[in-house]
Amino acid sequence: MQYPESYQRFLDQDAKVFTDTRKPLKDGIFVALSGPNHNGNSYALEALEQGAAYAIVDQFVSQDPRLIRVENTLKELQEMAKIHRRRFKAKIIAITGTNGKTTTKELCHSVFSRAYRTQATEGNLNNHIGVPLTLLKIKEDTEFLILEMGANHPGDIHELCAIAEPDSGLITNIGKAHLEGFGSYEGVLRTKPELFDYLKAHGGQRFCSLFSEPLQKYATIEPNAIAFGPQQDACEFSGRLIQSFPEISLEFYNKQESFLIDSHLFGEYNFQNIVAACCLASYYGVPASAIQKGIAAYVPNNMRSQVIKHNSNTIILDAYNANPSSMIQAVQAFEQMDFKNKWIVLGEMAELGIYSDIEHQDLLNQVMDKTFQKRIFIGTRYRLDGIKLPDMHFENAASCKAWLDMNWPEDTAILIKGSRAAGLERLLQ
Repeated sequence: MQYPESYQRFLDQDAKVFTDTRKPLKDGIFVALSGPNHNGNSYALEALEQGAAYAIVDQFVSQDPRLIRVENTLKELQEMAKIHRRRFKAKIIAITGTNGKTTTKELCHSVFSRAYRTQATEGNLNNHIGVPLTLLKIKEDTEFLILEMGANHPGDIHELCAIAEPDSGLITNIGKAHLEGFGSYEGVLRTKPELFDYLKAHGGQRFCSLFSEPLQKYATIEPNAIAFGPQQDACEFSGRLIQSFPEISLEFYNKQESFLIDSHLFGEYNFQNIVAACCLASYYGVPASAIQKGIAAYVPNNMRSQVIKHNSNTIILDAYNANPSSMIQAVQAFEQMDFKNKWIVLGEMAELGIYSDIEHQDLLNQVMDKTFQKRIFIGTRYRLDGIKLPDMHFENAASCKAWLDMNWPEDTAILIKGSRAAGLERLLQ
């Protein structure tokens, strides 16, 4: 078969693809992507000097024969990924949703790897660049790829499905996030189900969560949809929560059996993620013992529900991402935890656009009646007139850290939650 030069070089070199010259790959292929504030073509020669075998560009750079000129580097990257995906028989399970998609993906990877040769999205490389980079890592013996799909604009999921061509898909939930890009919550409601639209049109398997009210209708209107949720009599796969803290334990049910699951996660929102992962694994024939071991082996890190001991305090660091839905879920879960002294430290939520002020005020209103010893708010979006002692407000993480360094409590549980842009991890440095 005749392949485009870019992909043929990729095969000839058995190469890896990279897009950032700060993280060069020797003998790899550099794809010169451009954005609003940079032109990747300007770094092509630098990539070659650093050891890249080839560089893919869409502007004239030089006569160097290692430069592969194409019309559009992003589209070329995506086309290379599509070709690579079609060459292999790996089943692709796509996971999207407002919250929980990364945790669900990691749980699935841990579980599926105990029964199949499995790959998964690394980190959160879940957009129009990250998905192609993930697809290009598929190996000949890969049996399953757990592929995370993110979106912040209408049509994003449709575009990613056209590239990845998933065999099945699961939507964790639908909530308020990226409202700036979607335009409104209604925009989110229309975009996430694009995954189901693709699967329906191409004969793929859809997994419908009964935990999320906006998704419940798909369990009835979607032919051949597989439902999972908390009610054993309402769906094919279900879970019964036994405890949510200090670590979740549950009983999982399928049509053939039930078995206990222990985990290192906490909170009812993570209970939903565990049931989702168990549903996928059980459907694809992963034995119960492998599911149990896979869930138990996953330990949250990278500022996602990460539990840290800080002197005599217990810190719950959940500062990789935040939106109105995940913020209140985290606060509610923390409120139920059995600690004598509890503080919450809430940073700003990013990408809310014209809804930012009202959503921050709504969050503030919801947490003021919670039984915490102290509430600390970080960021200018929180209105000062709603915050009174002993609660506190700081304009940024640096000023909050300066105060905390002199005033850390003792024997206290502290929830730290906010968007990545707030840099709340610096509070612990």
